Amino acid sequence: MSERGAMNEPDWLTLIYSPFWVFVAVAGADGKMDAKEVDALHAVLEGAEAGGSQLLSDVLAACAEDPEAAFDAFRTDGRTVDDGLAQVRQVLDRELGEDRALDFKRGLLSLGVHFAQASGGGMLGFGSKVSPEERSSLALLVGFLGLPAEELPSSF
Repeated sequence: MSERGAMNEPDWLTLIYSPFWVFVAVAGADGKMDAKEVDALHAVLEGAEAGGSQLLSDVLAACAEDPEAAFDAFRTDGRTVDDGLAQVRQVLDRELGEDRALDFKRGLLSLGVHFAQASGGGMLGFGSKVSPEERSSLALLVGFLGLPAEELPSSF
């Protein structure tokens, strides 16, 4: 059963693009997106499961119906990552109750952490998989979504 409800099309599209904005912000933070990060995006869309947020699961499922078309539409949208994520927060805060909005935001942060951990690592795979640039992007994501700073994982 869809959680979309009576959400208008522009707001729905803003939410549809949210996983892509998170992906671009985090995976592109170090100036390159590698195959493991792209694979992580595909795995998220194929799984279409977003923890405790049914609405985010619905968003991922909608993207998974035709991922290439969803990404192409996202690319032609024209909003920057910063503007897009700020608008995601506005839609969530306006359209959802506090608990549902928080679940969706936490789900997006979880996606960001997943993308950050998809590749990287030190010599021979030891060390953190999350680069300093990715950590900074995750911190910005927390801010854009209006999550408390303690929501950001402290260890990577």
